[in-house]
Amino acid sequence: MILIILALGDTLKASEDTVKVEVKIEKVKIIPEVKKVNGLGKDLIVETYKRPKYYRPYKLLIGPTGQVLEGGTFWFYGGAFFGNWTEFGIGQGVFTIGLADLMEVKLSLERLLSNLSAGGTSSGAMAMKIKFLDLKNFKGAVELKINPISFQSMTDTLILYNPDPVYYEFTRQYNTRGVTAFVPLTFYWDKYSFAVGASLAQFGINIKSSQLPDTSNCYAGIYCDSLKSALKSPSFYDSKKEEILNFYGGYAGLIYLWKENTELIFEVNALPRILYRTRYKSDTTEPYKYMLSNRYDNNTYALTVLSFLGLRYSFNRSISAEAGIVIPYDMSLPPENRLSLLNSILYANLNVVFSLKDLGL
Repeated sequence: MILIILALGDTLKASEDTVKVEVKIEKVKIIPEVKKVNGLGKDLIVETYKRPKYYRPYKLLIGPTGQVLEGGTFWFYGGAFFGNWTEFGIGQGVFTIGLADLMEVKLSLERLLSNLSAGGTSSGAMAMKIKFLDLKNFKGAVELKINPISFQSMTDTLILYNPDPVYYEFTRQYNTRGVTAFVPLTFYWDKYSFAVGASLAQFGINIKSSQLPDTSNCYAGIYCDSLKSALKSPSFYDSKKEEILNFYGGYAGLIYLWKENTELIFEVNALPRILYRTRYKSDTTEPYKYMLSNRYDNNTYALTVLSFLGLRYSFNRSISAEAGIVIPYDMSLPPENRLSLLNSILYANLNVVFSLKDLGL
């Protein structure tokens, strides 16, 4: 923005990216950063607002950066993952507003950055990012994201032999809530932006209800003893209280300004994948997968590392699109399946960013 003191005598015309002014003056003095038009006397003070050519979203592909939106700036984005392994979806959309050049608030329907189990319901989430470091080439912030209770119903099958196999289906409903804290830092150098972030995710898990096999008509015999014994194993215990899981993760990424309207993005992100009790330790389709020895006895998590390679293309000042390839390394799978081309994911996202200043407000 520019302060121009105008008086009678000359004519000044602002460029197309500023507020257009045409006044005859006798002298001109340019002073930076003035926000209003003041005075109609001998000197006339006029503000001009130079808009950025492109609004660039303050994130990698999913990890936040250390910058925050300017006050009065609005940002909406929504996208999806496409592939067989889609438990980190963010397809419902996120709305963000910048406040006072210091804070941004996000409202979203995205899942927490974690698998909350396939078939679960995704509820709204809220996040707040506050800037604590604002140097010319180095930015830092703290972000806190709260995900309310999400519900997951899981169906499992218990196999008992009498002596032939007898199949019992049962369901479990889990209530899961979570809070994630990020500390993103970003360093800017020439056409490069280097972003790193540490994260702490805390999950609370509770079993709301269970519909287990009925044993009321089973009184004696090897089969009945096996059934009752199985249902008393740790895999079938109901939660007496909320179980707390803590996960320490992080991410790192690089943004390269390839062209004026195109950024190349590389990101590596370590995320938790929740493994509920009674979930299978193996992805095999063989019948023995249902045996108790192949289930998790307690709620836990597995490390999953997502590697992103993509780009962000700006169509105009306010609209940009992102696309990329995601390769997951999933520690919950058997070693031979953890890194597989079959697990590859395609990512797509659309950003819309604008400022109230663009509307003259």
